[in-house]
Parts: sequence; structure tokens; C-alpha cells
Amino acid sequence: MKTDLLNILTSRLPKSSIRRRLQKGIRMSIRNGLSLNLAPSPLPSPPVGQRVSEGRAFATPKRLRPRRRVSGFPMGSWFRCMSESERWLSMMALAGVVLCVLSTAPPAAAQTIPPGVPEPGLVIWGTVVNQTNSSQAITITSASWSVTDGTKTAVYSAASRPPTRVVSVNGQSYYILQVPFDTRQIGTVTLADPATVGINSFELKSTSPPTYTLAPTINGALATVRSIDGAPSSGANVPVAGFNSATRGRAMRVDLGIIPLADDYATWAAANFGNANLPEAARTADPDGDGLNNEGEYAAGTDPKDPSSALRVLTLTVQSQTLQAVLGWQSASSHSYIIEFAPRPDGPWGALGPALPSAGNTTQTSINLLSGEPKGFYRIRLAP
Repeated sequence: MKTDLLNILTSRLPKSSIRRRLQKGIRMSIRNGLSLNLAPSPLPSPPVGQRVSEGRAFATPKRLRPRRRVSGFPMGSWFRCMSESERWLSMMALAGVVLCVLSTAPPAAAQTIPPGVPEPGLVIWGTVVNQTNSSQAITITSASWSVTDGTKTAVYSAASRPPTRVVSVNGQSYYILQVPFDTRQIGTVTLADPATVGINSFELKSTSPPTYTLAPTINGALATVRSIDGAPSSGANVPVAGFNSATRGRAMRVDLGIIPLADDYATWAAANFGNANLPEAARTADPDGDGLNNEGEYAAGTDPKDPSSALRVLTLTVQSQTLQAVLGWQSASSHSYIIEFAPRPDGPWGALGPALPSAGNTTQTSINLLSGEPKGFYRIRLAP
């Protein structure tokens, strides 16, 4: 490649002798360094016996050649022994080599557009309780929110940027959601969506802001809104309107409720006992001594630390004139129950009808009795 380059640079020189000498000079210049002093220097007087012809001094033997430096770089005698025209041609060829080297340098990388300027965003925080028993706080193990403005949807969880955080203060779990906003237009400059650097951010609108809809999921279950900034509320999402550049930076408390998943006993135990690994939190334990173990209390939605809170029959009143019996029992919201009858305590038990929905903390129903029906036993069973 070097030989081809030299041939191209010197191909238009008229004389082959000059061309060969110039190629030799370029090779030596590349070896010794391309930076040379272009200012001509006077030629030294030739030694005795050396001929001078046509304005050129023929090179002396190497052992007689004095080496000197021009501008700090070594220079061979080939340069000192050239005429002014040969020196000029040599410098032009060297300049061509430098230009060729520079022209092959890779182009500079294109500058990327920076992301939008962060603005004060929206912060939502709150607690979570059992929707069927509001006195039972839920230990939050995971929290995620879906936020949409009608065009873009972003999901914030523990793995997002920024993440949804879960903290515990004095045994109470809280979630903290941060929805970031940014400005992407500054004068005539348009900045990029921060999604290019992995941040889920919404562009802050100066006029006509959209209504943002936020839907929560806690511990894998869809949550229901119970209150917003202390005011009772309901529904499966939180609407946020009027969030623009003039009202940016807002914090809201949103308390939620969930129905724990059927296999979420550990969360229920941790919420009631502080730690699901304690002996009194075991499924077979009965810390309140009401005859219903923790697994039964969990299924019934009752308080495992309150002996008066259990799934049990409260009243049974027989009305002989109407051949009816009124049965009442302790119940929990969002549960259904089946009434069963058996002639003996050990069964066999049979359902007296379809499942009955809960009426609140207590539920009762009337049972039709048949004339001459033998005495028997009744029990309440949770409907699946």
C-alpha cells in the first residue's frame, strides 16, 4: 500500500531519477518523522575533490556525511544534497502523504440528542388494608402502578426507573409511587424522550394537559381506592387532572384495599402477627383460643387474635307455630356460606340450600322445618 501511494504521488514527475530520489526521501521522512522545517537552509560547501554540476551537490560517502538536526528532527544527507526545486517537490509529496493519512481517519460520531429536562413530578403514597376487613392492614410485598395519559402508558414497579418503593414505619407498610415529568421543548430546541435512557417519563404540558389515569396492583391483586387525601373514594383507578407546568410537583395520599389472593397466607399472617415465621402465626396454631385455628380464621376473614371473632353460630331460634328456625352466625364481608344439617354430630351432613351471601358482621336466615322432623344439628360452612 505504501509503495502504491508513493507511485501515485510521484507519477507526474518528468524524470525517473528525480522520481526515484523523491520516493527515497519520502520513505526516509516517514521513518524519521513527518514534521520538517520547510525553510530552505544553505547547502554546505562540498569537500575538496567533490564536483558540482547543474546546481546540485552529489552526495559524499556515508562515512564523511555529517548528521545534523533541522528543527529538532534528524535529516538525512539526501535532503541537503537536493536542489531547491527537488526540495520543493519533496515537501509537496510529504504534504500529500499527510493529507492522505488525515483523510482516512474515521469520521466523528454523531452527537446524540439529550433527554428532556426533569421537572417536579407526581408522588402518590398510602397504605393498604384488607377490603373485606378494613381493620386488617396488609403487609405490602409488591406494588405496581399503570399510568396512562390516553396516548402513552407506563408501568412503575420495583424494576422500573424510577422504581415503586415499599417502606415500613412502626410496623405499617406504605407504598411510594413517583411519576416523573420532563420538558422537551426549550425555545427552538427539541429534546429526546427520556425513554432513550431507560426512564419512564411523561412530557409536561404547558397548556391543555391530559387527565392521567393511575391503576394500582398490590401483592399481585388489583386494588380498590378507599380514600384520596383523606376523602372517601372508590373505584379501581385514580384520575389526576390539571397537572401542567404551572401546577407541577404534587403529592397525594391514596389509601387502597385489596382482597388477598387465596394463596397469600404468609402476607395475612405477617399483617396479623408481624412475622409469618413466628410459632403463633403457624396455620395450625390457635393463639386466641376460640377453637378456630389460623388457617380457619384466614379463610373466614376473622381476627386470629380476638376470641370473640370467629365463624360460629350465634343464635338458633325455633318457631314451632310456623315450623321455622331462625339461624344467625358471625360473618365477614365478601364471603358466602352454606347451611348444613345432620341427625348426629358425626354426620352425615347435607346442604339445606344454595350458598347465602354475607350480610355484614352477622348474617341470619330462616330454615323451614318439616312436621315430625327428628331433632338434629346445624352448622355453617364457607362456600368455595
